Amino acid sequence: MRRTLANRPVAAMAALFSVVGALILRGNPFGEGTIPWPGAALVSLAGNLVLAYVLTPWAAPYLASSGGREGARAAAPRAVAVAERLLAAGLMLMGLVTLLAVDLASRDLIVSPTQRTERNAQLVRDTVRRHAPDEFQLLLTAADTWKLSENAYRSCVPSSRAKRKYWCVLVRGDGSSLRVTRYGPGISNAEQFLRWHPDYRGKRRAD
Repeated sequence: MRRTLANRPVAAMAALFSVVGALILRGNPFGEGTIPWPGAALVSLAGNLVLAYVLTPWAAPYLASSGGREGARAAAPRAVAVAERLLAAGLMLMGLVTLLAVDLASRDLIVSPTQRTERNAQLVRDTVRRHAPDEFQLLLTAADTWKLSENAYRSCVPSSRAKRKYWCVLVRGDGSSLRVTRYGPGISNAEQFLRWHPDYRGKRRAD
């Protein structure tokens, strides 16, 4: 390991890959929100130090020779130094690519519960303000949203003048590209739920 610590190109690569890794981790590819800079930098640095100064010193002598354990012990220092640089670069690049793959693969999952909900709320607000009668404008903040599926929402705004009177907006889409597909007077989400689920009709008539 002492030899690897003296290998300046390895140190430079470890620093560079740690910075790039921290930038990716900052966006939190494993969940919602962000990771604080100190935490992202510490995790990225720790990972690259393990690759550069634990795995690399162990494997580089074997790559620099073809004589097994004995050959690794007798490998030329120059050849080992070159092997260290190549191996460290390869390992850290592989780690970075893996982190990027996780980030890209998880973007839709992160967007799903957050941006879609926010986008739906924005579409409902805009649609109600543009098309709904005045009696529904006052209670826009009291809109009741029913998540029909991962990509469909039904939001209903109550009237400020009459009970059991609603103005509803149906939003559908794929991913974060939601769009309004229907809007106008309608029944509440609770009543619509009962109408769409036959198992509840008997209970409704019994009441």
